[in-house]
Amino acid sequence: MKSSKILFAFFLLILISCTKGDPKIQPNETIKPKVYLAVNENSFASYWINDIKTNLNKAVINDINVLNNDVYTVGFQNVLSNGNLVNVAKLWKNGQEINLNIAPSSAVANSIAFAGTNYYIAGYGNNGGADRAIIWKNGLPIELPSDTDKNTYSTAITTQGTDVYVVGYEKYQVGNDFIKKAKYWKNELEIELPSQAENSIANGIKVAGTNVYIIGQEYPTNNSSSKAVIWKNLVATTLSNTNFYANAKSIFIDGQDVYVAGIESDSQNAHLFAKIWKNGTASNVISDISTSSDANAIFVLNNDIYVVGSLLNYPSNVVAKLWKNGQEIKDVFSDPIGTSFNAIFVK
Repeated sequence: MKSSKILFAFFLLILISCTKGDPKIQPNETIKPKVYLAVNENSFASYWINDIKTNLNKAVINDINVLNNDVYTVGFQNVLSNGNLVNVAKLWKNGQEINLNIAPSSAVANSIAFAGTNYYIAGYGNNGGADRAIIWKNGLPIELPSDTDKNTYSTAITTQGTDVYVVGYEKYQVGNDFIKKAKYWKNELEIELPSQAENSIANGIKVAGTNVYIIGQEYPTNNSSSKAVIWKNLVATTLSNTNFYANAKSIFIDGQDVYVAGIESDSQNAHLFAKIWKNGTASNVISDISTSSDANAIFVLNNDIYVVGSLLNYPSNVVAKLWKNGQEIKDVFSDPIGTSFNAIFVK
Protein backbone atom coordinates (compact mmCIF):
# COMPACT_ATOMS: atom_id res chain seq x y z
CA MET A 1 0.00 0.00 0.00
CA LYS A 2 2.80 2.38 0.87
CA SER A 3 4.48 1.81 -2.49
CA SER A 4 1.17 2.51 -4.27
CA LYS A 5 0.84 5.86 -2.50
CA ILE A 6 4.40 6.76 -3.46
CA LEU A 7 3.74 5.81 -7.08
CA PHE A 8 0.52 7.86 -7.15
CA ALA A 9 2.31 10.90 -5.71
CA PHE A 10 5.05 10.52 -8.34
CA PHE A 11 2.57 10.57 -11.24
CA LEU A 12 0.69 13.51 -9.67
CA LEU A 13 3.95 15.47 -9.50
CA ILE A 14 4.64 14.75 -13.20
CA LEU A 15 1.12 15.88 -14.14
CA ILE A 16 1.48 19.16 -12.22
CA SER A 17 4.90 19.88 -13.71
CA CYS A 18 3.64 19.24 -17.26
CA THR A 19 0.58 21.49 -16.95
CA LYS A 20 2.25 24.31 -15.05
CA GLY A 21 3.97 25.81 -18.12
CA ASP A 22 1.18 25.20 -20.66
CA PRO A 23 0.05 28.23 -22.69
CA LYS A 24 -3.00 29.95 -21.26
CA ILE A 25 -4.99 29.70 -24.49
CA GLN A 26 -8.52 28.52 -23.91
CA PRO A 27 -10.00 25.83 -26.19
CA ASN A 28 -12.21 28.31 -28.10
CA GLU A 29 -9.71 31.18 -28.11
CA THR A 30 -8.32 32.32 -31.47
CA ILE A 31 -5.03 34.07 -32.10
CA LYS A 32 -5.46 37.33 -34.00
CA PRO A 33 -3.42 37.33 -37.22
CA LYS A 34 -0.95 40.08 -38.00
CA VAL A 35 -2.00 42.18 -40.98
CA TYR A 36 0.82 44.04 -42.71
CA LEU A 37 -0.14 46.94 -45.00
CA ALA A 38 1.97 48.96 -47.43
CA VAL A 39 0.58 52.47 -47.20
CA ASN A 40 0.98 55.69 -49.16
CA GLU A 41 -0.45 58.65 -47.32
CA ASN A 42 -0.31 62.12 -48.87
CA SER A 43 3.15 61.60 -50.45
CA PHE A 44 4.56 59.79 -47.38
CA ALA A 45 5.22 56.06 -47.17
CA SER A 46 4.60 53.88 -44.14
CA TYR A 47 3.66 50.35 -43.20
CA TRP A 48 1.24 49.11 -40.59
CA ILE A 49 1.23 45.93 -38.50
CA ASN A 50 -2.37 45.80 -37.34
CA ASP A 51 -2.76 49.20 -35.63
CA ILE A 52 0.97 49.98 -35.24
CA LYS A 53 2.36 52.41 -37.79
CA THR A 54 6.01 52.70 -38.90
CA ASN A 55 6.84 55.83 -40.86
CA LEU A 56 9.39 55.58 -43.63
CA ASN A 57 9.89 58.91 -45.40
CA LYS A 58 8.60 60.99 -48.27
CA ALA A 59 8.43 58.20 -50.81
CA VAL A 60 6.13 55.74 -52.58
CA ILE A 61 5.82 52.18 -51.28
CA ASN A 62 4.77 49.50 -53.78
CA ASP A 63 5.06 46.15 -51.99
CA ILE A 64 5.47 44.49 -48.61
CA ASN A 65 6.70 41.02 -47.66
CA VAL A 66 7.71 39.29 -44.45
CA LEU A 67 10.53 36.80 -43.87
CA ASN A 68 10.56 35.28 -40.39
CA ASN A 69 9.77 38.38 -38.31
CA ASP A 70 11.48 40.90 -40.59
CA VAL A 71 9.35 43.29 -42.63
CA TYR A 72 10.59 44.25 -46.10
CA THR A 73 9.05 47.08 -48.12
CA VAL A 74 10.08 48.42 -51.53
CA GLY A 75 9.30 51.49 -53.58
CA PHE A 76 11.02 54.65 -54.70
CA GLN A 77 11.82 58.18 -53.66
CA ASN A 78 12.13 61.38 -55.70
CA VAL A 79 15.50 63.04 -55.15
CA LEU A 80 17.15 66.07 -56.68
CA SER A 81 20.13 65.13 -58.84
CA ASN A 82 22.01 67.72 -60.90
CA GLY A 83 19.01 69.97 -60.81
CA ASN A 84 16.60 67.25 -61.93
CA LEU A 85 14.16 65.11 -59.98
CA VAL A 86 14.90 61.40 -60.45
CA ASN A 87 13.40 58.25 -58.98
CA VAL A 88 15.65 56.25 -56.65
CA ALA A 89 14.66 52.63 -55.93
CA LYS A 90 14.33 51.93 -52.21
CA LEU A 91 14.29 48.95 -49.87
CA TRP A 92 13.39 49.20 -46.20
CA LYS A 93 13.97 46.37 -43.72
CA ASN A 94 12.02 46.87 -40.50
CA GLY A 95 11.78 50.53 -41.38
CA GLN A 96 15.52 50.96 -41.90
CA GLU A 97 16.53 52.06 -45.37
CA ILE A 98 18.89 49.81 -47.31
CA ASN A 99 20.38 51.39 -50.42
CA LEU A 100 19.94 49.36 -53.55
CA ASN A 101 22.98 49.44 -55.79
CA ILE A 102 22.10 52.31 -58.08
CA ALA A 103 23.60 51.41 -61.42
CA PRO A 104 20.79 53.15 -63.28
CA SER A 105 20.54 56.88 -62.66
CA SER A 106 16.80 56.55 -62.11
CA ALA A 107 15.03 53.44 -60.81
CA VAL A 108 11.81 52.14 -59.24
CA ALA A 109 11.31 49.00 -57.10
CA ASN A 110 7.91 47.32 -57.53
CA SER A 111 7.91 43.89 -55.91
CA ILE A 112 9.96 41.69 -53.53
CA ALA A 113 10.27 37.94 -52.98
CA PHE A 114 12.61 35.56 -51.14
CA ALA A 115 14.51 32.39 -51.99
CA GLY A 116 16.19 31.05 -48.88
CA THR A 117 18.17 33.91 -47.36
CA ASN A 118 18.31 35.81 -50.68
CA TYR A 119 15.91 38.58 -51.55
CA TYR A 120 14.92 39.54 -55.10
CA ILE A 121 13.35 42.85 -56.09
CA ALA A 122 11.68 43.56 -59.43
CA GLY A 123 11.57 47.01 -60.96
CA TYR A 124 13.11 49.10 -63.67
CA GLY A 125 15.76 51.73 -64.23
CA ASN A 126 17.16 54.15 -66.74
CA ASN A 127 20.79 55.08 -67.22
CA GLY A 128 20.24 57.02 -70.41
CA GLY A 129 18.24 55.73 -73.34
CA ALA A 130 15.37 53.27 -72.86
CA ASP A 131 13.95 52.14 -69.52
CA ARG A 132 15.20 48.66 -68.62
CA ALA A 133 13.54 45.88 -66.60
CA ILE A 134 15.75 45.05 -63.60
CA ILE A 135 15.87 42.65 -60.71
CA TRP A 136 18.06 43.27 -57.70
CA LYS A 137 19.49 40.19 -55.98
CA ASN A 138 20.51 41.15 -52.45
CA GLY A 139 20.83 44.74 -53.64
CA LEU A 140 22.83 44.12 -56.83
CA PRO A 141 21.07 44.99 -60.12
CA ILE A 142 20.65 42.52 -62.97
CA GLU A 143 19.22 43.78 -66.25
CA LEU A 144 16.69 41.42 -67.79
CA PRO A 145 17.08 40.60 -71.50
CA SER A 146 14.87 42.51 -73.93
CA ASP A 147 15.02 44.51 -77.15
CA THR A 148 17.43 47.37 -76.63
CA ASP A 149 15.24 49.90 -78.44
CA LYS A 150 12.11 49.21 -76.34
CA ASN A 151 11.27 50.34 -72.81
CA THR A 152 10.78 47.37 -70.48
CA TYR A 153 9.38 47.21 -66.96
CA SER A 154 9.18 44.40 -64.40
CA THR A 155 6.10 44.65 -62.22
CA ALA A 156 6.07 41.50 -60.05
CA ILE A 157 8.34 38.70 -58.88
CA THR A 158 8.01 35.33 -57.17
CA THR A 159 10.23 32.33 -56.46
CA GLN A 160 9.98 28.57 -56.16
CA GLY A 161 13.04 26.85 -54.76
CA THR A 162 15.96 28.51 -56.53
CA ASP A 163 13.89 29.53 -59.57
CA VAL A 164 13.05 33.22 -59.98
CA TYR A 165 9.99 34.27 -61.99
CA VAL A 166 9.38 37.85 -63.17
CA VAL A 167 6.65 39.52 -65.21
CA GLY A 168 6.10 42.97 -66.64
CA TYR A 169 5.74 44.55 -70.05
CA GLU A 170 7.55 46.34 -72.83
CA LYS A 171 6.52 49.64 -74.37
CA TYR A 172 7.34 50.97 -77.82
CA GLN A 173 5.97 53.37 -80.40
CA VAL A 174 4.32 52.46 -83.69
CA GLY A 175 3.34 55.57 -85.61
CA ASN A 176 1.41 57.76 -83.19
CA ASP A 177 0.51 54.86 -80.90
CA PHE A 178 2.36 53.41 -77.93
CA ILE A 179 2.12 49.62 -77.78
CA LYS A 180 2.52 47.55 -74.60
CA LYS A 181 3.27 43.82 -74.61
CA ALA A 182 3.28 41.57 -71.54
CA LYS A 183 6.67 40.05 -70.65
CA TYR A 184 7.72 36.97 -68.67
CA TRP A 185 11.18 35.86 -67.52
CA LYS A 186 12.28 32.71 -65.70
CA ASN A 187 15.79 32.77 -64.25
CA GLU A 188 16.55 35.80 -66.45
CA LEU A 189 15.50 33.91 -69.61
CA GLU A 190 12.75 35.61 -71.59
CA ILE A 191 9.75 33.41 -72.42
CA GLU A 192 7.13 34.55 -74.92
CA LEU A 193 3.79 35.35 -73.29
CA PRO A 194 1.15 35.00 -76.02
CA SER A 195 -1.65 37.54 -76.35
CA GLN A 196 -4.42 37.99 -78.90
CA ALA A 197 -4.78 41.69 -78.15
CA GLU A 198 -2.75 44.58 -79.50
CA ASN A 199 -1.76 45.55 -75.95
CA SER A 200 -1.15 43.48 -72.85
CA ILE A 201 0.37 44.03 -69.41
CA ALA A 202 1.37 41.41 -66.81
CA ASN A 203 0.74 42.57 -63.23
CA GLY A 204 1.35 39.51 -61.06
CA ILE A 205 2.71 35.97 -60.97
CA LYS A 206 2.50 32.92 -58.69
CA VAL A 207 3.80 29.37 -59.05
CA ALA A 208 2.16 26.25 -57.62
CA GLY A 209 3.89 22.97 -58.33
CA THR A 210 4.48 22.82 -62.08
CA ASN A 211 1.82 25.45 -62.84
CA VAL A 212 2.73 29.07 -63.53
CA TYR A 213 -0.08 31.64 -63.17
CA ILE A 214 0.27 35.16 -64.58
CA ILE A 215 -2.42 37.82 -64.37
CA GLY A 216 -2.88 41.13 -66.12
CA GLN A 217 -4.79 43.03 -68.74
CA GLU A 218 -5.38 43.03 -72.50
CA TYR A 219 -6.80 45.90 -74.54
CA PRO A 220 -6.89 47.37 -78.06
CA THR A 221 -4.78 50.34 -79.01
CA ASN A 222 -7.74 52.75 -78.92
CA ASN A 223 -8.22 51.67 -75.25
CA SER A 224 -12.00 51.71 -75.56
CA SER A 225 -12.21 48.47 -73.59
CA SER A 226 -9.96 46.09 -71.70
CA LYS A 227 -10.10 42.57 -70.30
CA ALA A 228 -8.79 41.02 -67.11
CA VAL A 229 -6.72 37.98 -68.09
CA ILE A 230 -5.01 35.02 -66.44
CA TRP A 231 -2.36 32.92 -68.17
CA LYS A 232 -1.94 29.37 -66.86
CA ASN A 233 1.20 27.83 -68.30
CA LEU A 234 1.16 30.46 -71.07
CA VAL A 235 -2.48 29.81 -72.08
CA ALA A 236 -4.62 32.93 -71.67
CA THR A 237 -8.17 32.93 -70.26
CA THR A 238 -10.35 36.02 -70.00
CA LEU A 239 -11.71 36.59 -66.50
CA SER A 240 -13.97 39.60 -67.04
CA ASN A 241 -17.39 39.56 -68.67
CA THR A 242 -18.05 43.10 -69.85
CA ASN A 243 -16.89 44.80 -73.01
CA PHE A 244 -15.76 47.89 -71.14
CA TYR A 245 -12.97 48.04 -68.55
CA ALA A 246 -11.35 45.37 -66.38
CA ASN A 247 -7.91 44.71 -64.93
CA ALA A 248 -6.45 41.83 -62.89
CA LYS A 249 -4.00 43.32 -60.40
CA SER A 250 -3.08 40.71 -57.77
CA ILE A 251 -2.98 36.92 -57.43
CA PHE A 252 -2.82 34.53 -54.49
CA ILE A 253 -2.83 30.72 -54.40
CA ASP A 254 -4.24 28.87 -51.42
CA GLY A 255 -4.05 25.09 -51.81
CA GLN A 256 -5.92 24.23 -55.00
CA ASP A 257 -7.67 27.60 -55.18
CA VAL A 258 -6.48 30.51 -57.32
CA TYR A 259 -7.63 33.97 -56.22
CA VAL A 260 -7.33 37.06 -58.39
CA ALA A 261 -8.22 40.59 -57.33
CA GLY A 262 -8.83 43.56 -59.57
CA ILE A 263 -11.47 45.82 -61.02
CA GLU A 264 -14.32 45.55 -63.52
CA SER A 265 -16.91 48.00 -64.81
CA ASP A 266 -20.63 47.33 -64.96
CA SER A 267 -22.35 46.70 -68.28
CA GLN A 268 -23.14 50.41 -68.70
CA ASN A 269 -19.58 51.45 -67.84
CA ALA A 270 -21.12 53.69 -65.15
CA HIS A 271 -19.43 52.16 -62.08
CA LEU A 272 -16.23 50.30 -61.33
CA PHE A 273 -16.29 47.43 -58.86
CA ALA A 274 -13.57 45.74 -56.82
CA LYS A 275 -13.58 42.12 -57.94
CA ILE A 276 -12.38 38.72 -56.79
CA TRP A 277 -12.13 35.84 -59.22
CA LYS A 278 -11.85 32.51 -57.40
CA ASN A 279 -10.92 29.76 -59.84
CA GLY A 280 -12.34 31.96 -62.58
CA THR A 281 -15.69 32.72 -60.91
CA ALA A 282 -16.26 36.42 -60.25
CA SER A 283 -17.75 38.10 -57.19
CA ASN A 284 -17.84 41.65 -55.88
CA VAL A 285 -15.58 42.41 -52.93
CA ILE A 286 -18.38 44.40 -51.30
CA SER A 287 -22.13 44.16 -51.73
CA ASP A 288 -22.72 47.92 -52.06
CA ILE A 289 -22.96 48.65 -55.78
CA SER A 290 -23.91 52.31 -55.40
CA THR A 291 -20.26 53.40 -55.01
CA SER A 292 -17.35 52.55 -57.26
CA SER A 293 -14.54 50.54 -55.70
CA ASP A 294 -11.14 49.11 -56.59
CA ALA A 295 -8.99 46.21 -55.37
CA ASN A 296 -5.19 46.44 -55.41
CA ALA A 297 -4.03 43.28 -53.61
CA ILE A 298 -5.32 40.05 -52.07
CA PHE A 299 -4.12 37.63 -49.39
CA VAL A 300 -5.78 34.45 -48.06
CA LEU A 301 -5.12 32.89 -44.65
CA ASN A 302 -7.15 30.23 -42.82
CA ASN A 303 -9.97 30.60 -45.37
CA ASP A 304 -10.22 34.34 -44.65
CA ILE A 305 -9.91 36.60 -47.70
CA TYR A 306 -8.19 39.94 -47.17
CA VAL A 307 -8.39 42.62 -49.87
CA VAL A 308 -6.95 46.12 -49.92
CA GLY A 309 -8.24 48.80 -52.25
CA SER A 310 -10.36 51.90 -52.19
CA LEU A 311 -13.79 53.44 -52.54
CA LEU A 312 -13.79 55.76 -55.53
CA ASN A 313 -15.92 58.64 -54.38
CA TYR A 314 -15.46 60.72 -57.52
CA PRO A 315 -14.86 63.57 -57.88
CA SER A 316 -14.35 64.45 -54.22
CA ASN A 317 -11.95 61.81 -52.89
CA VAL A 318 -10.55 58.31 -52.98
CA VAL A 319 -10.78 56.47 -49.65
CA ALA A 320 -8.45 53.57 -48.88
CA LYS A 321 -10.10 50.42 -47.53
CA LEU A 322 -9.22 47.04 -46.04
CA TRP A 323 -11.82 44.29 -46.31
CA LYS A 324 -11.90 40.87 -44.66
CA ASN A 325 -14.39 38.47 -46.23
CA GLY A 326 -16.20 41.46 -47.71
CA GLN A 327 -16.51 43.31 -44.39
CA GLU A 328 -14.69 46.58 -43.94
CA ILE A 329 -12.08 46.68 -41.18
CA LYS A 330 -12.52 50.21 -39.88
CA ASP A 331 -9.87 50.45 -37.16
CA VAL A 332 -6.90 50.89 -39.51
CA PHE A 333 -7.17 54.62 -40.13
CA SER A 334 -9.31 57.29 -38.57
CA ASP A 335 -9.09 59.44 -41.71
CA PRO A 336 -7.96 57.45 -44.77
CA ILE A 337 -8.76 60.14 -47.36
CA GLY A 338 -5.70 60.74 -49.53
CA THR A 339 -4.32 57.33 -48.57
CA SER A 340 -3.79 54.21 -50.68
CA PHE A 341 -3.13 50.63 -49.60
CA ASN A 342 -0.91 49.08 -52.26
CA ALA A 343 -0.01 45.68 -50.79
CA ILE A 344 -0.89 43.30 -47.96
CA PHE A 345 0.68 40.39 -46.10
CA VAL A 346 -0.98 38.34 -43.35
CA LYS A 347 0.49 35.80 -40.93
